[in-house]
Amino acid sequence: MINSSFARRWFGLSSWLRGVVLRAVGGAWLAGSLVACASGARPLDVPIDGGGSGLGKRFERYTIAAEEIAESSGLVASRRYDGVLWTHNDSGDSARIFAIGRRGEKLAEFAVEGAQHVDWEDIALDGRGRLYIADVGNNANDRRDLTIYVVPEPDPARSGSVQVERALRFRYADQSAYPDPERMDFDCESVLHFGDALYLFTKHRGNTRTKIYRLPLGETARAEQALEPLATVELGSPSRFGVATAADIRADGRYIALLTYQALFIYERLGNDLAPRGPVARIEFDAEQTQQAESVAWDGDSLVFGNEQRTLFRIERPLEPAWWRFPPSEESPEGR
Repeated sequence: MINSSFARRWFGLSSWLRGVVLRAVGGAWLAGSLVACASGARPLDVPIDGGGSGLGKRFERYTIAAEEIAESSGLVASRRYDGVLWTHNDSGDSARIFAIGRRGEKLAEFAVEGAQHVDWEDIALDGRGRLYIADVGNNANDRRDLTIYVVPEPDPARSGSVQVERALRFRYADQSAYPDPERMDFDCESVLHFGDALYLFTKHRGNTRTKIYRLPLGETARAEQALEPLATVELGSPSRFGVATAADIRADGRYIALLTYQALFIYERLGNDLAPRGPVARIEFDAEQTQQAESVAWDGDSLVFGNEQRTLFRIERPLEPAWWRFPPSEESPEGR
């Protein structure tokens, strides 16, 4: 049994030095045992064996081949059409969404009639077959036209168009200036659907936190809504993790994935207002390989995340402790 004093000393070492020690005394097997004993988690059941195809079913990498999907910024997996993911471009594109397959192949394209594309940042899905397209990008914190478009999920068997059913307009109740140079906390790139509401996670430039806001979806909610913050989540420690770029919730509502440029956090949901508990997992990125990560989606029990360079990464069993470092490599056998 490893006591807490030893655990503090061990994890206080740099990841490079831990790697040297681990390689000298047994590599990945000992890494799993140390993590399990220090944190209470069970030992790793699959040793990390290096990059590329050696990772087997744990990690896959694909490229979105379609040139018209130049800057994928949102991602959500269909619950009606197996193997289909919905995505869209960041600012600068026309109002359209794309259906792609799990390997990144384009399946269909749909013009979104009745919508404007100012700065689309995420896309969400409910259990009744509606997509929510979030035109919520607000880099300068000065927008007064923040909108989420509701459309029926189209059949990806053929391209066409889809009509906006509702346009949900909102503002942040705690924003008093547009912009407020002392508080640049009202950008957003992360939206998910749960219960009878949408939940937004803000992207901050002045600190390492994100705030959660709830946007109710009642049929009477037609005018601009003022959203009150529900909770604040700290993404720091270290501070490089503190920029939220995408979010999704698993279909069973239990786990929330929150993406940043340098890490992927998984939280366990508490209560009906999405109060997170955790994180229960933190997957740190090798940013040279993952680059500018901008989208994330649960696909069953797996997580898919993408970057603006049109790469899709798929992680099987993301809750297991091996995935504290992504992608694993022979140079970091301890998986941290």
